[in-house]
Amino acid sequence: MITAEKVSDIIRPKLAAMDLFEVEVLVRPGNRISVAIDKDSGVTLDECTLVSRHIFENLDREVEDYELEVSSPGLTTPLKVPRQYMRRIGRTLRIILQSGDQFDAELLAADADSILVERSIKVAPKDFRPEKLKIAYTEIKQAKLLVKF
Repeated sequence: MITAEKVSDIIRPKLAAMDLFEVEVLVRPGNRISVAIDKDSGVTLDECTLVSRHIFENLDREVEDYELEVSSPGLTTPLKVPRQYMRRIGRTLRIILQSGDQFDAELLAADADSILVERSIKVAPKDFRPEKLKIAYTEIKQAKLLVKF
């Protein structure tokens, strides 16, 4: 049986050698494998292809058939790992906390355990003040990059 852990074990050394990191590995019914990878400077199609080939070389389709997709996370995909936050410092995020609170905030800093954001709090009808919040990743239900056109 193909598991997400098995696929992660296969790609880990390849990703490290290419300065990439794993965002998510999913194995859905019917052995549909979906791998999301990222890089501090952004992932190229060639890098996705190399990782895909590495998986094909290390998973025997004769033993167990599967369908494979390797991609980078899209612009509207929720952030999942600390390194994704670190590369988006200075950008605006839409954050939903485990408590249900939702707000937009500028990402000021990120480390292995938490993020520091600044949001605007309304104190009067036309008066706002900035508020800095340190939020542990465990408190975040979802965080997405706000894309402005």
